[in-house]
Parts: sequence; structure tokens; C-alpha cells
Amino acid sequence: MAEKFIKKLGRTLTGILFWRELFYFLNVLLVSLIILEMIAPNIVLAYFNINYLLIIYIIVALILLIVTDYQKKSE
Repeated sequence: MAEKFIKKLGRTLTGILFWRELFYFLNVLLVSLIILEMIAPNIVLAYFNINYLLIIYIIVALILLIVTDYQKKSE
């Protein structure tokens, strides 16, 4: 059951390339928002909670790790 889910997850939207690009985008977005928050306090947190972005960032990172590890084992 879990193997089918991992295979399907790896193939979604061109597979690992999509997840890697999403990870890079979230990385740049998270760093830029944190820097902006340090420069001008409450400029970001007044409209958007960075914690939600961090949760999505961690989930995408875990998916990227699991999918790449599974693809290496299947070869």
C-alpha cells in the first residue's frame, strides 16, 4: 500500500523535478520572508503566518527525501 503511494507521488507532475523545484521555491520564499520580518517587524506576520509555510516546507522536504530514496532502491 505504501509503495504504491510512493510510486504515485514520485510520478506526480513530472516526478522528482517538480518536488525539487517546489523545494527550492519554498526555500527562497521562506528565507526572504524571514529577512523581511527582521528588517521591518510585523510586515509579514500581519498578513501571513510563516509557520504554515514552514510546515509545507518540511512536508515537501520529506516527500523529496522519501521519493529519491525509493527511486534509488528500485534501480
